Amino acid sequence: TVAVLGECARGKSQLVNALLFAGYGGGLLPTGEAGATRCPTEILHDAKEEPGLRLLSMKSRFRQASLGQLRKSAVDWSRLPLDTGSPPAMRESLAALAETKAMKAQEARLQGFAPLASGGEAAADEDVVAVPAWRYGVLNIPHPLLENGLAVLDLPGPEDIASDPELSLSTLPRADAILFVLAADKGITGEDLDVWGRFAKPAPPPKVAVVSRTDLLE
Repeated sequence: TVAVLGECARGKSQLVNALLFAGYGGGLLPTGEAGATRCPTEILHDAKEEPGLRLLSMKSRFRQASLGQLRKSAVDWSRLPLDTGSPPAMRESLAALAETKAMKAQEARLQGFAPLASGGEAAADEDVVAVPAWRYGVLNIPHPLLENGLAVLDLPGPEDIASDPELSLSTLPRADAILFVLAADKGITGEDLDVWGRFAKPAPPPKVAVVSRTDLLE
């Protein structure tokens, strides 16, 4: 299992698209104008199951169960089938990974989120904010690397991880390696160092820095 971690807009999903889905005409995971991935997504292949995307409801945050336990349960999961013969249809299904729900900041805090205003400060109670629509996703799709045992964990930005401590406590330690993504056009920022210190550095797996967007450098 390889976890892909980094600050928002560093090219994490683009990296996964390049590694796994370049043959599908630009990738499958939502990026850029399609919206950033907001749902932590485990990408694997299980030959016993039909290709599809399973999405865990946010209601599961209030259950006394770990993500590992919830993975084995059918409760609170929705399933979207995948038409592996149609990349556009697959992209349409996987757009669910970028879905958000609008709610007032006060309600978002009651659900465990820490919504921020556009300036980076805490949002006022009456502000309308966007929170992830799904807690976790499992994408089962055929691919030679995945069929040989590789699993890739595409993680969202740090605020979405921080709002659900189970994600960092359960998912990062069980990874075999962490790819920490930096963007060449942004350099190493204070935000990058914050993500490194909060989530990557404390985790036991080996870390590899990946620099994206080198094509933007002259």
